[in-house]
Amino acid sequence: MTYAFPIGLIAGVGLYALTYLFSQKLAHLKRALTVFIAGVVALLASLIVIGGFEGMPYGMLGFGLITSAVVLAILGRKALWRKVAFLLIMVVAAGSLFFTHSNVHYWVIEKTDHMGSEDALAYSKQLEINPSIKGYKIFTISEGKKGVMLSLGEQRAGNTIQVKSVKGQGDETVIEVSSTHNKSQEKNPWIMIGVDSLQSNVIVKDVDGTVYEKTSKP
Repeated sequence: MTYAFPIGLIAGVGLYALTYLFSQKLAHLKRALTVFIAGVVALLASLIVIGGFEGMPYGMLGFGLITSAVVLAILGRKALWRKVAFLLIMVVAAGSLFFTHSNVHYWVIEKTDHMGSEDALAYSKQLEINPSIKGYKIFTISEGKKGVMLSLGEQRAGNTIQVKSVKGQGDETVIEVSSTHNKSQEKNPWIMIGVDSLQSNVIVKDVDGTVYEKTSKP
C-alpha cells in the first residue's frame, strides 16, 4: 500500500507524456485532465468496486495520479516549467519510495491468548516464570509474517517498552525501542513486535544504547 502513492506520481508523469503519442496539439490542461480523470477512476474503484483495506492501495495510486495532474496543470503551460514539474514529481516519488523502503511496517502484538503463534504464547509464559531471560527471539506468526519478542530481564522489572522505529538498512532490520520505569507489575517486561518481513541480520537496541542479543532459550 505504501508504495502506491509514489507509483501513482510516476504513472501520472508517464500518462501525461503518453498523450503526446496521440496528439501533439492537445492543450496541456487537457493532458493534465486525462491524468486527473484516471486518478479519479482509480480512487472511485478503490472505494466502490473493491472497498475496504484491499482497496486502499488503489486509492493511494489514484491520489498519486491526481497529485501529478494538479502539479502538471499548474506548471505545465510552458516547456521549461513542464520540465520542472516532471523533475519535482520524480524527486518526490523517489523520496517517497526511499522512505517507504527504509521504514518497515510494524505493529505491536497484544498480550493475549491469541498471539499468532503457539510457540510465542508458550515463550511469553516462560518469560513470566523465568525473569532472568533477556534478549529477543523471532517467531513466525500468521501468513508467514514475523514476530520479534523482546524481554528486558529482571534488571528492568517494572519498566514498559515502546517501539520507536523499525527500519531496513541493507541486509539489516534495526528495531529501536525505549524503556521507562513506571512501576508496572511485570518482573520481566516484554513486548512482541510484528513485521511483514525481516532481513538476514536483526539488531534490537534501546535508545539508551543498550543492544539486545538474540536469546538461545528454547
